[in-house]
Amino acid sequence: MKQAGYHKEEAANIKKQVDFYNDLKDEIKLKSGDALDLKFYDPAMRQLIDNYVRAEDSVEIFKLEDISFLI
Repeated sequence: MKQAGYHKEEAANIKKQVDFYNDLKDEIKLKSGDALDLKFYDPAMRQLIDNYVRAEDSVEIFKLEDISFLI
């Protein structure tokens, strides 16, 4: 903040205001129902991924070591 021309007191005041408005934004999200806590869904998502997502081993088409990316 010094590089922008603010004194220590002004920078501290701006930081307090930013923190206040960030906290206010978070409270409004919670009260309005816009904020979702996905931790509740974590076990179910893990189970779905474990049960239904499958992948087979990859097949090497060519070696990247043989190719130059610079021309």
